[in-house]
Amino acid sequence: MEISLGDAAPAVSFESGRAPGPGGACVTTNEHSLDLLALQVREARRRVAEQRRGPTNGSAVAESRRRLRDDLERFVGALEARNLPVPPALRDELALHQRLGDQHSW
Repeated sequence: MEISLGDAAPAVSFESGRAPGPGGACVTTNEHSLDLLALQVREARRRVAEQRRGPTNGSAVAESRRRLRDDLERFVGALEARNLPVPPALRDELALHQRLGDQHSW
């Protein structure tokens, strides 16, 4: 299975528990959950990057970074729970944000 961080997660039919995947093939809601988690990570990254570009509000930046860390932890946890490989860059990004969070939690 390939983990995609594409632009949109597929729609889910809660009646069937399946969602249309690439090319119309059905994927399970577990796969959809990974897509949704990947989307949340991408959105959290976008928010952090957006806030770094403009005038900074320390508490808003800290909250965005905390949210990104939490989203990364959920995504990595979901990959590990499914015995899927965690890309090294993703693991490194999570470790970085965990260390940053530890530094600013005092």
